[in-house]
Amino acid sequence: MNMPTKIAAFMLTTIISGGAMASDIQLASSAHESVKVNYADLNIDAMAGANVLYKRIETAAQKLCGVSNRRDSLDVVQSQKSCVVNVVESAVKKVDSNVVDSIHYS
Repeated sequence: MNMPTKIAAFMLTTIISGGAMASDIQLASSAHESVKVNYADLNIDAMAGANVLYKRIETAAQKLCGVSNRRDSLDVVQSQKSCVVNVVESAVKKVDSNVVDSIHYS
């Protein structure tokens, strides 16, 4: 499968592990690829912890969406960026933290 098709096929499923104190976000694609983001070590109610989580989400989304340093066509780069935006947006919604929301929407 070529990269534009692979990126276009990405469907995000974000699962937060059960319990009141969720500490993992699982970002997954329809291609059965996934990246787990753990934040058990962070206080996401504080700006510092929320910033670290947001960076982890962005990094995981870039990995999941196939973002790299190589030179790709404009179509591929646009597909990757769109994928990252969608993955991050969904993850932020699932985390359900006002502080993480404020970082994302600022």
